[in-house]
Amino acid sequence: MPDLRRGKSYTAAAITAFLLSIQALPSQDYSPDSTGNRQFMFLPPVVAEIDGRKITSEEAIKTLRQKLPVERMAEMPASKVKTLIREDINDSIDRSIIEQKLKATNIRPSPEMVLAEFRRLFSSLTPDKQAFLISELAGKNLTLEQYQVKASKDPQQQFKIAFNKWIEMSFADKLEIQDAEIETYYRKNQGLFAVPATVTISQILIKKSDPKETAKYMDKAETVLSRLRQGEDFGRLAEQFSDCTVSKNRKGVLGTFRADGELPSGVESAAFALQAGEFSGIIDDRIGLFIIKVNARTEPCYLPYESMKEVLRVRLRDDKIRALVEEVLQQERAKMQITINF
Repeated sequence: MPDLRRGKSYTAAAITAFLLSIQALPSQDYSPDSTGNRQFMFLPPVVAEIDGRKITSEEAIKTLRQKLPVERMAEMPASKVKTLIREDINDSIDRSIIEQKLKATNIRPSPEMVLAEFRRLFSSLTPDKQAFLISELAGKNLTLEQYQVKASKDPQQQFKIAFNKWIEMSFADKLEIQDAEIETYYRKNQGLFAVPATVTISQILIKKSDPKETAKYMDKAETVLSRLRQGEDFGRLAEQFSDCTVSKNRKGVLGTFRADGELPSGVESAAFALQAGEFSGIIDDRIGLFIIKVNARTEPCYLPYESMKEVLRVRLRDDKIRALVEEVLQQERAKMQITINF
């Protein structure tokens, strides 16, 4: 589960998903014997105290069991269980802080809020996208109205919309992203926008099935290579001679690849040394003897700034939201008495 305190960068959508995934720790007690909690005897009876509110090990385990199968928990080392419980406790604290902020700004999650937001978003879609959504819902035996009503009754959806509204009300004057910020980010992070070179290749593979028949395999490969040099079609020769059952049925076409080690090293080196339309000599690999042809290739480049500008505007805005929410959480946590007893 994402945790805003761990210093990771999350988009607004991820932050919202994080908040929606949190469940408050249950308050009811129950017998360790009846729930099989004896295996967690390494936990103290009270795992945490938050402003005087004691969270027992039974409560913490029950919360964890709502997320993980009992069998998986039983296999976990004590250190992992403690880590997960600590995360749950911290998530519960953050959820309570956000809930208090919603109350303080008089934002109350409600079905009406979800319906209004859904209708706003739906009306912003182009007609073809509206039709696509309606079609997708019909495939699930739902009308648009039924879906709206169902979504509006979901407490998680209500909280999500309320949280987004709180962000807009609290930070509206801090979320505008200037073009200069976007361009600076783009220039300083060029590696994020690099598009590597690719080659689309066909192959003829002569497998070396028997170590004693090496000369025979080489003779076969040399015959194929000779016929290619005489102008015969690569695809037809692949269908006739290749031992790769997948590519030979596609006239030898293997696919498109980057120089990332997916191909055998000798094949990769040869492929990126060839131009479109050229074929290689015989490449001797442990798998067999390869002859490849480059059908197409693209050179390395960068995604243009203009094509990324609005994408980056959203990303930088989301980064600001993450930082601002994190700041609020840290400020409020500093006012609380929090003790985790393990």
